[in-house]
Amino acid sequence: FTQSAQVSPGLPAPPARPLVPDPYVKAYNSSIKNFEITNEATLKIEWKTSIGTITSLGAYTRRKMKEYFDIDGTYADLTFIRAKLYFSTWQESLVYNITAIDNLDLLVGGDYYHDFRETRPNFTTAGGNLVQLSFNQQRNESYAFYVDATYKVTDRISLNVGGRYAHDSSYINFLVYSGTGALTTPPNPRNVSFSKFIPRASVRYQIAPQTNVYASFSKGYKP
Repeated sequence: FTQSAQVSPGLPAPPARPLVPDPYVKAYNSSIKNFEITNEATLKIEWKTSIGTITSLGAYTRRKMKEYFDIDGTYADLTFIRAKLYFSTWQESLVYNITAIDNLDLLVGGDYYHDFRETRPNFTTAGGNLVQLSFNQQRNESYAFYVDATYKVTDRISLNVGGRYAHDSSYINFLVYSGTGALTTPPNPRNVSFSKFIPRASVRYQIAPQTNVYASFSKGYKP
């Protein structure tokens, strides 16, 4: 644990006073604060039909943060940063579990994920003067559709086949202004995306009530 000491306005400015009063004390001359507000909501809906059950799971999170840093670690008015960050995340899953077909367990579903974050903006000052404004945006989005079927050939043999189509995309943009308003780092948005179909299949044989042997084939996917 590192102690913190805030300089009194009545003390003289450096070099009339030492910049760091003690090597084991973190000094600062500006207020250090961290505020956070988080709102979350979840929703689950189930609908039983004549052939199975549809289940919807959804979640939403929104978070706001304000952070104030005096990062130089001295009593001198050297560097100060103020940041405002905003986050929002939405997730949704929809699954249809079909059980009306003899000897067949069938799942049909989809997933969706959306994450967005940005700064509005980050201020950096030096000696009390504004030296930099920075803005940042980042977005990650993905969705997938899948089918999974397990068929009981006999009481001991089960055959499973399935497939999943996945799509992922990411976006980022960053720009920086100087304290005078000049654009020092122009916008450079980048957007990448990946898509892939992922199959899988397996066969299982039950030797005993708690003993099985199986063979499987599957492909992986990493965006």
